[in-house]
Amino acid sequence: MTFPKESGGAALRHAWLRLTVESGALAVTYVLLAIASLHGPRQGLLTAFWPAGGVALAVLVWRGVSRWPGVFVGMLVVAFLWIAGTPHEPDAQPWILGVAMAVMRTAGTVLCAALLVGCDLHRVPGVVRYLVVAGLLYPAITTAGTVASFAVAGFDAVAASLADSIRVFFVPNATGAMVFAAPVLLLVERPRDRVERGRLEALLCAAAVVGTAAFVFRESGSLPLTERPFYLTFLPLLWAAVRFHVRGAALGAVAVATVALAATGGIAAPLDVAQRTIAGLQLYLDMLVVSMLAIGAAVEERHHAARSLEHARQSLAEQVEERTAALRVAHDFTELVVETSGALAALFDREGRLLSANAATEAIFGDMTGLSPADYLPEDSVPIFARALRRVRAGLPFESSDIEMIDRDGRRRQIHWTGTPYRGADGPVDRLLFTGVDFTERVAAAHALRDSLALLRSTLEATADGILVVSREGRILAWNQRFAELWNVPRDVLAAGENAGALRHVRPQLVDWQGFHEQLEALHRHPEEESADVIELRDGRIFERYSKPQRIGGRIAGRVWSFRDATARHVAEAQRDRLLVEERRARLAAEQAFTAAQQAIHVRDEFLSIASHELKTPLTSTKAQLQQMRRLIEKAGVLDERRLRGPLALTHRQLGRIRQLVDELRGISRLTNEPIRLEPVQVDLRALVVAAVARQAEAAARVGVELEVADGPPLAAHVDPARIAQLLGTVISNAIKFGAGQPVDVALASESGRARIAVTDHGIGVDRADAERIFERFERGVDSRHYGGFGLGLWLARRIAESSGGTIAVESRPGAGATFVIELPVAPGAGILPSEELT
Repeated sequence: MTFPKESGGAALRHAWLRLTVESGALAVTYVLLAIASLHGPRQGLLTAFWPAGGVALAVLVWRGVSRWPGVFVGMLVVAFLWIAGTPHEPDAQPWILGVAMAVMRTAGTVLCAALLVGCDLHRVPGVVRYLVVAGLLYPAITTAGTVASFAVAGFDAVAASLADSIRVFFVPNATGAMVFAAPVLLLVERPRDRVERGRLEALLCAAAVVGTAAFVFRESGSLPLTERPFYLTFLPLLWAAVRFHVRGAALGAVAVATVALAATGGIAAPLDVAQRTIAGLQLYLDMLVVSMLAIGAAVEERHHAARSLEHARQSLAEQVEERTAALRVAHDFTELVVETSGALAALFDREGRLLSANAATEAIFGDMTGLSPADYLPEDSVPIFARALRRVRAGLPFESSDIEMIDRDGRRRQIHWTGTPYRGADGPVDRLLFTGVDFTERVAAAHALRDSLALLRSTLEATADGILVVSREGRILAWNQRFAELWNVPRDVLAAGENAGALRHVRPQLVDWQGFHEQLEALHRHPEEESADVIELRDGRIFERYSKPQRIGGRIAGRVWSFRDATARHVAEAQRDRLLVEERRARLAAEQAFTAAQQAIHVRDEFLSIASHELKTPLTSTKAQLQQMRRLIEKAGVLDERRLRGPLALTHRQLGRIRQLVDELRGISRLTNEPIRLEPVQVDLRALVVAAVARQAEAAARVGVELEVADGPPLAAHVDPARIAQLLGTVISNAIKFGAGQPVDVALASESGRARIAVTDHGIGVDRADAERIFERFERGVDSRHYGGFGLGLWLARRIAESSGGTIAVESRPGAGATFVIELPVAPGAGILPSEELT
């Protein structure tokens, strides 16, 4: 089974869906073709051929034998349809017959399909293989299986008659397979090298085949089938096989068989007459298929052979033409090279007289045709050229070092000649071919280069930087004395040219060898990059290193390194940077001190404003009460205790408020400059909380606030009772002040070895952004014009809590009240101070 190249369950579902659809389509086709072959008045199982078997065989060859369920289901349906309309013995088992026939026919079809895989119907051997499998093996297997199925199912009479008349199954199956399998396989195969035929010819050929078959099988009742002129159909089929090869032969045979199938449907004759008639038709169709397929394959093979021969002839002609063109190009190229390469070429006779020369030679020396060596050579060069002539005349090649020649302007030129003997048709050397290179300008360029190198060397030695030139392979190409002095590398090491040897002397001097080496590796990987960095040496020196690629004609050939001793400059720059940093630090410190002073002045002014406001309020009230008492005394003339009691009480409270504010001011001054002094003892925190709530009861009652304390067992702690009472008083008084007249809840609990005191109000609440700020000195969460106080209570409360080993925090949202949580360490319960002393 072949699955698509997909992954996962989707591929599997897709493959099974395709398999199911194709198998279903094959089953339906099988049933329809079987019904068509058994149409009209039947004489038992009598039929001319079985196209369903041929189509099923072709489909399994084309789509794979995994489509066998279609053959099985189709044959099962056909078998049961036939059994339903055929009388049989009482003890026969029809269902066994149907299943057995389906199994046997399916097995035979699968086996033969496997044997036909890869069968080439366009070749005669392939046609022979196809005819053997489809015309002999397939009908033999299916016929034997059918007879066995009848015997197993209890159809003994039918089985016995079939054994006597084996042609009833063998021949129809053979005819159906040979006629219908081939065209299906040829139609579904991939396009091949086909002959080009016009559509008009194809239509005419098809019309001739169908028309001839219709004429031969016309009016089946008027002329016996065995007496019809079957030979007439061979001519149009021969046309189809010769002109359209195997495909045309197969399709033509199908057309004739289809017309014949339609003709056999009207046979109404005794069984023996019908058998003879159909046997003749079957023999005709079998011969027709065998002959036409063989002819078509033979013609197609001949066509392919002719085309292959034509292709070979054309290929050979192309190769000859290519070789000829290549020789022509080589000849033209040789002439072009000789004339344009700039090399000198001259042909001499055996005596040294010039026979011909190329353009480059004549451009330098002019026309020397017919001249002897003494005419174009200086005196000192004549013997050298004579020795060269003798060597070449002897058949040996000659390559001189130099030969000076006189050019057309009378100047001496250095020519490097190479001599080659040139043999004639009869064998001996009759001419001498000399090629030469004029290196006069090269010698002059070498002298100029030598002068330039001397100038460059002088320049390198005169520079103050150390210069090193290294090839891409790591060879030292050039260096100056300053480089050797900077790095203390011996001259013999540099002269050896080994970069690795120089690095062995450099490495101990470096502070950061790893970074130095990594930079070398990075530039080796990216030779096109430039670099500039600073190198620190162990002796305190600092080098500036620069590097650029060395390019020759656009190609990177190496790298140039430049090293400069920048120790003095770097020391001066470091001193300057240090002084600048110290100056910036001093300026920043001065700015910070100035900012702190401004903030302190602002805080002082704000505190004085708040303090004056807080002190002025009770003093104004006290002054008003005293003035009222004075008016009462002056008006009555005598002291009335009842009328003075109220003003005196209010005056007493205001004086107490003034005293409290003065105590806070004194405490602020003391706590700002000194740490909080604690006198811890073992106490009951619950008693402290109850006592603190009791002290605030009167103030709460005046503003209509209910104070509620949750009950619970005693809780011991080692703290300063006075300070904790001060802490609780601050938090509870704040809850009363900002609670908006709502109840205030005080709760005490123990969690994980710490006491947790929670004071909850239902007032204005605290913004989350102010949750930390309100615990700072002189900070408050609301405007001081609406609520009194110095803004020091919570700051002092935090100092007391932290000095006692605890914490204080607030949990709140604006408008939803606030919960101040105090956490203190607890202690064993023994030795708790009596609660009477805490009140």
